[in-house]
Amino acid sequence: MARSWSSPGNGGSRTASSVLAGNPFQAVRVAGLALQKARQHSASLRSGLNDLLTLIRLIRAWSSGRYHAVPWRTLIMASAAVLYFVNPLDVIPDQLPGIGYVDDVAVITMVASLIRADLERFVNWERGASRDAG
Repeated sequence: MARSWSSPGNGGSRTASSVLAGNPFQAVRVAGLALQKARQHSASLRSGLNDLLTLIRLIRAWSSGRYHAVPWRTLIMASAAVLYFVNPLDVIPDQLPGIGYVDDVAVITMVASLIRADLERFVNWERGASRDAG
C-alpha cells in the first residue's frame, strides 16, 4: 500500500505513511490534496466517501494538534489509505472510466473497518468539540 525506503540514520525501512504520520505539515498538504480530489470525484467514490472524509478530518485534527487521542497505528493506516487515494498510479488507474476508483474505495473501506473504533471515538470527539465551541 505505501512505498518503503531506507535512509541513513532512520533505523531501517520506513513507509511513506509513517513519515507522513510524523510530519504534520506534510499530512495537512496530503489531506488537502485528498479533499480536493474527493470533491472532484465524489460520485465515483460513493460508498467510501464518508470514510475518506473522516480519515481526512482525523489527519487534519491530529496535524493541527487539536486531537491527540489517536494511536500511531491508526494514524499510519489512515495516512496510508489517504496516500493511496491521492496517488493516481495504483492497482486500477484512476483515469479508467467507471472502474478507476474501485481499488481506492476498497482500500479506504478496508482501512476504515480495521480502525473503526478509533474513527468512532474521533467522530464522538468532533461532536463534543463542536458543542463546546457552539
